[in-house]
Amino acid sequence: MGRGYVPQGREIFPQRTVEDNLRLGLTVKGGGEIPARVFDLFPALRKLMGRRGGGDPVTERETGGRR
Repeated sequence: MGRGYVPQGREIFPQRTVEDNLRLGLTVKGGGEIPARVFDLFPALRKLMGRRGGGDPVTERETGGRR
């Protein structure tokens, strides 16, 4: 049995990209591709994959509903 880290709320790795943050969750299952279901549930993530998880406070500000 292993251990896992599940961020709660907005606790992600802000210096890593959105894609990196999603892939970190897959390492428990041995890696692989991000499941299509993730993008079905959260279609806006596709456009944000290369963006830093924390975003730039000035140029990449998101509204509360999009965070």
